[in-house]
Amino acid sequence: MYGLALEGSGNFKEAAKEFETSLKILEKEPESSKPSLDSLDKKTLLSSTVSVSKSIKLKQTQINLARVLTSIDVKRSIEEHQKVLKMDDKDWMIWNQPGFCYAKTQLFIESLECFQKAFELAGEEEKKEVMLTIAKLH
Repeated sequence: MYGLALEGSGNFKEAAKEFETSLKILEKEPESSKPSLDSLDKKTLLSSTVSVSKSIKLKQTQINLARVLTSIDVKRSIEEHQKVLKMDDKDWMIWNQPGFCYAKTQLFIESLECFQKAFELAGEEEKKEVMLTIAKLH
């Protein structure tokens, strides 16, 4: 949460450090085993929730780090976005931001590929956001 506050105040370097620290802490948390469908008692249901919660936290923190790095280190932001895409390549928003980053580094083919994938995955309203991101490049 502190990383988001730092980002909101424009302190991108400190926000990036906070997100990196959070990622290190989250990565050290133990993974709980995945329960089978026929053994869903209260204990396994709770451990399953913890596991899902950890993966969601990891993904969101990685997204936050990648987004903040867009303002201070575009090439590293691209690397961090690639990590997020390995976690989830079905979310249009995750494809949209690296498209912007690739364009800023004049890697236009890669940029176009990301925007095309974002557009493919986006719903009708979200397609407008993809187009707005592209428009901001001009």
